[in-house]
Amino acid sequence: MRASLTLLGTVDRALASGVALLAVAVAAAPAVAWLISEEYWRTLALLSLVGLLPFARRWPVTLVFGAYIFLIPFTSVAVVADSGGMTITKLIGVMAAGILLAVGLVERRLVAPPRAALWVFLLVLWAMVSLAWSVALESSVTRVPTALSLLSLYLVAVSFRVSERELRVVCLLAMVGGVMAATAGIILGFDADPGLRARGTLRVAEQAANPNGVAQSLLLPLSVGVAAFLISRSVWQKLLAIAAVGAIGAGILLTMSRGSLVAMIVMMCVWLFRVRVRWQVLLIIGALAALLPLMPDLFFLRVTNLITGEESTGAGRTEIWKVGLSLLQRVGWLGSGVDSFPTVYSVHGVPGHPTGAHNTLLSTSIELGVVGVVLLVLAVFSHLRMARASTSSMPGAAFAAAIEAACFGAVVTACFGDDLWTKTFWLPWILAVWSSRISTVGSAESYETVPKPLRLSAGL
Repeated sequence: MRASLTLLGTVDRALASGVALLAVAVAAAPAVAWLISEEYWRTLALLSLVGLLPFARRWPVTLVFGAYIFLIPFTSVAVVADSGGMTITKLIGVMAAGILLAVGLVERRLVAPPRAALWVFLLVLWAMVSLAWSVALESSVTRVPTALSLLSLYLVAVSFRVSERELRVVCLLAMVGGVMAATAGIILGFDADPGLRARGTLRVAEQAANPNGVAQSLLLPLSVGVAAFLISRSVWQKLLAIAAVGAIGAGILLTMSRGSLVAMIVMMCVWLFRVRVRWQVLLIIGALAALLPLMPDLFFLRVTNLITGEESTGAGRTEIWKVGLSLLQRVGWLGSGVDSFPTVYSVHGVPGHPTGAHNTLLSTSIELGVVGVVLLVLAVFSHLRMARASTSSMPGAAFAAAIEAACFGAVVTACFGDDLWTKTFWLPWILAVWSSRISTVGSAESYETVPKPLRLSAGL
């Protein structure tokens, strides 16, 4: 009994720490927004370094990977000027891979990667092999560094044994990053002038991120916010958690990304299916629905145009898909080479020059052929299966369900974008592996401290 009470207190302190971090993030959001708007990058970097130093010695792993996941929503605008366009998140990702590998070797925390990692490795390997017959070699070569960096971080991360506490901290940092991106970047920076037909997005100086990409990067933080609400014990913790969900949800809605809107609906369905305390999930859904009357007219116009058929092509997507399907027989079984879809689209006499297929499965089919599609499907389904297996009666059950919901959200948004080489598409895979490994191994901390109302459906 005494051990159970001690462990219960540990969970409470960890959750309180996460809520405290959230409160600090919300309070600091206006100051961060001002520093960004004035382009005081050195000041912002110095303050960030000073703020992280107290935690670096105690949590070296969660700090670096947590910083990586924290900055994911800012990827499109966080460009290091003197690095040839390399983003800060990419630099931190490389650092995270190195630190995880070093700590894993020193502390003997490296384990064999899961079987799902084999499909990911073979997918990237096949993409590299496709350079041999690529019809757009220059474009294909530029994709190599991104693919290899994503694969390196993925392989090191899924081979690293994390604790349940480390996973919870990383998830909470994802939520905090989402709150800051939504409040400081989207909500406060949104221009409500309907004449501009503006969509919410992140803007830094002359840089503006793709609204669809920004919305996609907020799906994981939103799902973690739901988990934080369900696992919170006190009223003020629940209020802060639902405020975080509301802020992130408002940020997603203001981007007016219809694909992410569908992903949000699917994620809420996953939550309703996984969690017994459905009335609390219904409260979250109600809070998100309460944001709809605050949305600008353009939001409803974009949705109703699809329903009424006035915009039957989905901003031109269906026309691209029709052409893309007709091109499958031209590229054959091997595909046209990684990152070559725009070239194939234009070479065969099709009017226009799209930047992508706006569908990850279609673009993979054309670029990497049948082999690439099979490997992608195997990789996705194997990780979804791991995410589902991780929902057990453990204190991190809510976070495990959040990761699973985020995985489904990533699959949905991939149906409307070219996401194969994006961080937001790969990140839930890493978290799914970590979560499934924790639930499989189990521990006293893992099984004795879960609040009874939060236990998930048995057998799922």
